[in-house]
Amino acid sequence: MASPLRVLILEGEPTDAELMLDALRQAAFAPHWRRVDTKEDYLAGLVPAPDVILADYHLPEFDARWALGRLRERGLDIPFIIVTGSLNEEAAVECMTQGAADYLLKDRLSRLGPAVARVLHEKRLRDEQRRAEAERFLAKASALLAGSLDFEGTLQSLALLAVPFLADRCVVELAGGDETIRLVRSAHADSTKEERARELYHRLRQRPETDPVSVVLRTRQSLLLAEVTDESLGRMAPDDEWLAAAREFGVRSAIFVPLLAGGRTLGAVSFAMVESGRRYGSADLALVEELTRRVALAVDHARLYREAQRTADQLRLLIEVGRAAGQSLELHQVLQQIVDTLGERLNVDRCFIRLLEPGGFLPVRAIHAPDPELRERTLGSVVRLEDSLSGIVIRKRGVVSLEDARQNTFLSPAIGARLAPATWIHHAPILGRDGPIGSLIVSARSERRPFRADDAALVEAVARQAAIAIDNARLYEEARRRSERLAALVEVARAISATLDPDSIYAIAFEQLQRLVPGDRYAIAVYDPERHGFRLVAVRCAPGLADPWPVGTFVPEDEALGALACRHGHTIIIPDARQDPMPLVRQAAESGIGSAAVTPILADGAWLGSLSVLSRQVDGFDESHLPVLDAFAAQIAVALQNAATHARLAVSLTEVKATQEHLVQIERLRAVGELASGVAHDL
Repeated sequence: MASPLRVLILEGEPTDAELMLDALRQAAFAPHWRRVDTKEDYLAGLVPAPDVILADYHLPEFDARWALGRLRERGLDIPFIIVTGSLNEEAAVECMTQGAADYLLKDRLSRLGPAVARVLHEKRLRDEQRRAEAERFLAKASALLAGSLDFEGTLQSLALLAVPFLADRCVVELAGGDETIRLVRSAHADSTKEERARELYHRLRQRPETDPVSVVLRTRQSLLLAEVTDESLGRMAPDDEWLAAAREFGVRSAIFVPLLAGGRTLGAVSFAMVESGRRYGSADLALVEELTRRVALAVDHARLYREAQRTADQLRLLIEVGRAAGQSLELHQVLQQIVDTLGERLNVDRCFIRLLEPGGFLPVRAIHAPDPELRERTLGSVVRLEDSLSGIVIRKRGVVSLEDARQNTFLSPAIGARLAPATWIHHAPILGRDGPIGSLIVSARSERRPFRADDAALVEAVARQAAIAIDNARLYEEARRRSERLAALVEVARAISATLDPDSIYAIAFEQLQRLVPGDRYAIAVYDPERHGFRLVAVRCAPGLADPWPVGTFVPEDEALGALACRHGHTIIIPDARQDPMPLVRQAAESGIGSAAVTPILADGAWLGSLSVLSRQVDGFDESHLPVLDAFAAQIAVALQNAATHARLAVSLTEVKATQEHLVQIERLRAVGELASGVAHDL
């Protein structure tokens, strides 16, 4: 039975082609053939690839050498037999060196059948050998891939494994999330060319539109350059200097394959033939694609494993942070526990928290830093919301990561000069229930801990935990303050109910107020509506503070801060006494006072007096003190009202006693008169 045979005949004479076909039929072949004599038809006839090509040496548009060159360019292993009328020995040798399987003369076509049978047999042997070698290589590669979950280490081993079996040079690269391409490993059969090859690859990235690796990452399709021609080099060259260097380097053939897994493009692997002079073909492309498919799966599995491990590590760290933050409800201890736990686990140079304060200031409230000098320099340092990286992350409500901290445009030149060249930062906002609380900052030099983009998510998660812990600590602090305030108010109320002596009540009020509102001078003034001013009735000063206003001092209404507070109906806070225009406040500043809080004492809108607290510190009072001062002022108002009522009752009682005595005297006089009248009558 005749064997089917797909034949592409390169022949200008149809009769000669018929003679070839007859010779094949006589050799028990059943040829399915196509005759071509132009370049275009020849190239079209290569798809699909025929079993054998029979070619005359000379054709109208080309010759056998040109046809062999096109096979090499495409990496096609198709038996090529030259059947010609005459061929000198030099041309025959040249054709054989370029890949021709055999040549024979047209007057000896009886040799054609055996020659075709031989080259087909050799082709089958080559295919079987390639398949066996490919299977062994894939088995070795699979064992390598299965033996480790360190995917970058596996990729590095793969590059070494591919050379020299698959390539003279192999380059493995991974794609970044920001469209960057990172070199994992390159291997070259000639190690002396490695540095030069890397330079060429790096400069090739300057033209991503023609860079083969960028193209396969973008298209997700393999690229086979069976023959790297001067024309193909020219298309991808970023400049003439690169083109000259690439020609000198001498890449003969190349394959570029994307690493695809799970619908994602992980990277690319490049294979190149240089010194060996081998050419890639479709079989090589199939082998490389199968290899990269297995590599991509292994990389994806390793990546998933690493992510799972990292997620587990992050969960353990978050549990540790949560446990550490839950050991105390004191705000400072909570903050220190958080930064110590995170800083130690990540092994960083600095981990610190800035808290947002009134006025947009962000001081460092807790820091972990192995270097004592760095810790001392950072703790307490203050930045402003409007011109700092903390302000950016708070407004953005998201993490900002800088692989080089010197990219922070808000850094002063002095601080930037102190930073190591490879210092990185992860900066996350701390967002509480009612808005921004502050920011969490982690930074380190790369030699201590390399920059990892996925650490940003961990820092952000810890920042969320910190927000909860800070909110809880502040709620606890507020509850504790309320409890203390309530206890103090109860004590004052007990004093009010136990005595009507104002001095005793003032002393107890000052004693309790000192616990809740730290200050250096406490005073109560009573309003005198007849004299239109305030008279100091009680004062308590800290030791060493000069007091220009002793008890009994009278301050006219137009000069008294108490009058201003009574008119507005709420507490007035003076953050900096040195900047206030009122003469009385400036006098206080001269005596060493930095800030003041004055609360009106009112009863149904009527002025009773004022409660003032003065502090040596600037900004010694804030909004948290207002409820305490208001509550104490209300209690003192009750005491003043009770004292006034007591005074009025005492006056009324005195008047009643005087009236009673007067009536008794009148009655006595009336009785004496009646007695005298009776005696007179008797007389």
